[in-house]
Amino acid sequence: MKNFKLLYASLVLILSGLFTDVALAQPGCGGAPSIPSLPFTGSYSTCGAGDDFSSADACGSTYMNGDDFVFTYTPGANETVDIALSNTGTWTGLFITDACPSVGGANCVASNTNSAGNPSINGVNLNAGTTYYITISTWPTPQCTDFDINVSTSG
Repeated sequence: MKNFKLLYASLVLILSGLFTDVALAQPGCGGAPSIPSLPFTGSYSTCGAGDDFSSADACGSTYMNGDDFVFTYTPGANETVDIALSNTGTWTGLFITDACPSVGGANCVASNTNSAGNPSINGVNLNAGTTYYITISTWPTPQCTDFDINVSTSG
């Protein structure tokens, strides 16, 4: 019985860690991680994050028809930024909107798609106090991609 309790406790801890990671994948914009400051870099994946947007949403791109990963960023001052993706698969899109892409009235601030992968957006002016949504998605084939992201001020 003692071994069973130890096994049960171990499984609970392991599974809770797995479900925490899945929760970080955030469907839509609800759990989008915030970029705290620039420069910002990291390695992520759209795989398993959910297919929450489509070409009917802001930016009107078929490159939003795969799994999506969303970040939010609210600049403290007006600034111009560059965003570069690397180590992506093919058919990857990068989008900046001024609201969650599926919200009516969301504006496409900038976008870039690349059938070879690794899209980037340079020299985008962002206004202080506005929350921007940075979305990485794919054409539905492939359905998802891993990616590294680098967000920095232009200059």
